[in-house]
Amino acid sequence: MKYIVSYGGGVDSTAMIFKLVQDKEPLDYVVFADTGNEHPETYFFVNNYMKPYLESKNITFVIVYPFKKRSLWTRCFQRKVIPDMLQRWCTRDVKVKPIHKFYKTLKSDIIQYMGIDYQESHRMKPSGENWITNSYPLIDHKMNRNDCIKLIESLGFPVPVKSGCFFCPYNSKARWSELKQNYPALYKLAQVLETNNKHQSQTLIRLTEKDEISLCDGVCMT
Repeated sequence: MKYIVSYGGGVDSTAMIFKLVQDKEPLDYVVFADTGNEHPETYFFVNNYMKPYLESKNITFVIVYPFKKRSLWTRCFQRKVIPDMLQRWCTRDVKVKPIHKFYKTLKSDIIQYMGIDYQESHRMKPSGENWITNSYPLIDHKMNRNDCIKLIESLGFPVPVKSGCFFCPYNSKARWSELKQNYPALYKLAQVLETNNKHQSQTLIRLTEKDEISLCDGVCMT
């Protein structure tokens, strides 16, 4: 049996790791599925805080990649699509499949720790594989998001930003505004995907006349 955290780089999964370590629960691996397009703050937190922390605890940190290391942005651009909030193919193809592919190399049954807090217990579900059992430590300990933030801060770590690719269709208006202000080049790349999308009924950002961008203005990401 292998005990593994499916790590997203956000508040809940970070707090869950700290809780597991504090409680001396078994933990063999922490696996991070890199879309190639996470928020810059997520990469900074993972590389400068989480990786050193796990190394100090002798816990193996593994990064898995989709599409032979092509980024999600490149995949979307080539297919002329954007991430779909209904079908959620990006979660399946970019997160779940690469993680499960790694699990199979271990040739073992898996206990997969999932970073979902108590307020989101409705998101609990089976893994869909009879050799992978999902476990929800935050829910077991009735830890909500504020509890997670307090735990992270109590250990002297900064609170990570919400995880997800920078062009996630679940981005709030505030999230888009922050991206536009702090990372205008990434905001433009999101606009390029929306303009390039063959399904015009689907949108990422509601473009205005001021914001519109032609495909020739974008820079493809690998």
